[in-house]
Amino acid sequence: MLARSPRARSRSLFLTLVIVVVGGCAGANLTPEQEWVMAKFADCKTRTNAINVNLDRVAPNGSWHASMAQTQTEYNRLVACMNSEDDSAPLYRRLADGGNSRAMAALGWMYERGSGGLAQDDAEAVKWYRKGADAGNAGAMTNLAVMYSRGRGGLSQDDAEAATWYRRGADGGSLRAMAGLGTMYETGRGGIEKNESEALRWYRKSAEGGDSYAMYLLGRAYERGTGVAVDRVEAVQWYRKAAAGGSESAAQRLKALGK
Repeated sequence: MLARSPRARSRSLFLTLVIVVVGGCAGANLTPEQEWVMAKFADCKTRTNAINVNLDRVAPNGSWHASMAQTQTEYNRLVACMNSEDDSAPLYRRLADGGNSRAMAALGWMYERGSGGLAQDDAEAVKWYRKGADAGNAGAMTNLAVMYSRGRGGLSQDDAEAATWYRRGADGGSLRAMAGLGTMYETGRGGIEKNESEALRWYRKSAEGGDSYAMYLLGRAYERGTGVAVDRVEAVQWYRKAAAGGSESAAQRLKALGK
């Protein structure tokens, strides 16, 4: 029998834990998001010493639920760790090297912003976005589209490539990719024929899914009459939702409109 490396043995044990939490059956197929959440939860539980917090379940899309046996403080520490990239680069790299597309996308994002202890490096960001995109991660597809649209990371500015990746990301369920694809339809870029009604359809689909950028774009469409009759009341409603979600552009429009 072939001996397994320490990393392989650790991964085997980790996957056993995941199967128990996710479904309780030995044949459970994990999504990259489930695997990523489980790995980060285990890492955060150790680093924050949250020994009384347990991961109850992880959905295929990566949403998760945990419970605490004793103190709220431990739970809060662990949640803060889950929402932070600090000290997470080694874990993400191990997962990415093992083929996890969610971790590939996360590494690209960290390189793009220079966060989590990594130096800002657009070329590295593009490398990891492409790996994640090729592995099927919709978020990585979206971010790769953005890099093509802006000509960053050693890429030539290419709207056609951007449109291609936005569409793939949108088809994969990325709300931000839907919004990006909408902008391509609104402006007629990337080899896409200008179609304001189609732009509006993508903005609405993304906004109704909860994307604040799309909410802003939808509000702007109502304010300008892009693909729809001008409706300032509707515009303000969407601007308010977008601003509540963190959109500075929407907040500025509300201020300009006296709202």
